[in-house]
Amino acid sequence: MVCPARIMKNSFFKKSLLNKSFLKSSLSVTALIILLSAKPSFPQDVTSGTSADDSKPGIALYVINELLMNYLTLASEGNLVSARELWSTSAIERTARHGIEYENIPLKMDINSPLMRFRESDLSFSIRSGTFLDTGFARMEVIFSNGEEEIPHRYYLKERSGYYWLVFPQDFMTRGWRIVETKYFRIHLTEDQRTYLNPIAVNSLDNFVDSICEVLRISSDQQSALSESKIDYYYCTDANQVNKIAGVVAAGIYDLASDAIITSTFPHYHEIAHFLVNFRLKKLPISTLPLMGEGLATYLGGRAGRSPMILLDMAAYMLRSEMVSIQNLLELSPFHADVDAGLSYPCAALFVKFLIERTNIDSALALYSDLSARFDQTAGMTAEAISTHVARKTGETWSDIKSQFAEYYNSDLSLSNLSAYKLASVNSDLNFETNSAKGLGPVRMCKKGDRVFVICDLDSSDSSEKTILFNVNQELKGYKSRLFEEHFPNSLFEGYRFGLRFDRNEAGLYDYATSIMLAKYIASFDESGGYFDEESSTVSFSFKLDLTGGATPLTDAVLHH
Repeated sequence: MVCPARIMKNSFFKKSLLNKSFLKSSLSVTALIILLSAKPSFPQDVTSGTSADDSKPGIALYVINELLMNYLTLASEGNLVSARELWSTSAIERTARHGIEYENIPLKMDINSPLMRFRESDLSFSIRSGTFLDTGFARMEVIFSNGEEEIPHRYYLKERSGYYWLVFPQDFMTRGWRIVETKYFRIHLTEDQRTYLNPIAVNSLDNFVDSICEVLRISSDQQSALSESKIDYYYCTDANQVNKIAGVVAAGIYDLASDAIITSTFPHYHEIAHFLVNFRLKKLPISTLPLMGEGLATYLGGRAGRSPMILLDMAAYMLRSEMVSIQNLLELSPFHADVDAGLSYPCAALFVKFLIERTNIDSALALYSDLSARFDQTAGMTAEAISTHVARKTGETWSDIKSQFAEYYNSDLSLSNLSAYKLASVNSDLNFETNSAKGLGPVRMCKKGDRVFVICDLDSSDSSEKTILFNVNQELKGYKSRLFEEHFPNSLFEGYRFGLRFDRNEAGLYDYATSIMLAKYIASFDESGGYFDEESSTVSFSFKLDLTGGATPLTDAVLHH
């Protein structure tokens, strides 16, 4: 129970009573007298409030309502010192630990609320309801109004030593979760999720950070600091749980307020890349044009369970086929609304790769910062202004940049490393009798140089997908794989790390340890043809061994139907 009289001991109340701006806030002198007299009545804003604990009197929720109303008023009026003191010590420390700041966002811990994101707007606010939750938490529903638009937002508070403090939503949503620490990460997860946290995937997180730190030129001192402070990674069961914690309908996000990765994907390289870019820049505006923001994260970390190489390869095809143009990706709204994410993200990634190769990573990051601003400013940037700025930064005309980019994506990039070969050519110089795998039926394979070649005879009427599983890994024994479950819902994962899945139209190489598509071949993307031979009813393709760390399907492969 929170006694209103004891709330005077809260540092906010002790200091705010001496601050003149406090008297300008929504807590009037009359309201203050009511608060301190502890009369059991509710203000109108919280008449719909409920309590998870019937023993708590209504006055406690009333105190929380007044506390939050004053936070909103103080923050909106610029009394930031007093407003900050209503946040828990833990929230303040987590917000600051990586040294990432956002321009014009004085209270980073509240960066997800309209109060911070739209500071330049004339916002009004009201508290619509409050609810006591278990283990000392409370949730308050606030409605922000910007003209005719209403924007709902939730605040969470936690009781500590008899007083309530603002906290992050994940503090409540993930209470009781277990924690696994690695070199760079503090992974929060439920016991059920532990079976998906195999050692290979866990180690890949740290390896990814090391590799991207090298690409972004993050110093060894900064890396050491990161290994000390850790990145919080909340591994959710599904996108619905992500939405409950982060308030965003997505497979996962990088939460700017707490610098945490909140996701149902493991490992989620794309969101980690977002964090590492901000960690490298340290101070930047809140909103970045997706051409650079999503383009750089996709170039570094891939997207939607696909490796960067696959997405870059697909982007080259989509740009060559004029399914999308770079001009369509410049402005914020068309990038998200007019172009499907399956097109826009990969094509933006290829453009970022092009820029980095023409200049360097430091120049690309400088452009990244230049194309960042407040939300209303990035939303208002025109294609002409964006292209002019890119041209100025690169020392070229926009026309020349587009022309050179077209030459780039029309060249033979060969990024995916999964190539199709005509059956006639592979039969002439490859000995498929070297295949020692058992139980593969119509599949024949051999290794030559740095590639493995595969041929499969198909029945003329067989259009089903086939999978070659290979490389049983002891580190995967006893674990589950979400990607394997997606491919084979009714099968037991037996520790095969890699899978080659193919049919008449396409082939893919998958890593079941990290749930990543490593390489992809789509026959309709290949004008040369030769993947499926109609006369012999066979498919033929190959993959580079560096994709599997040298593992081949020549010794322990099985054909999974």
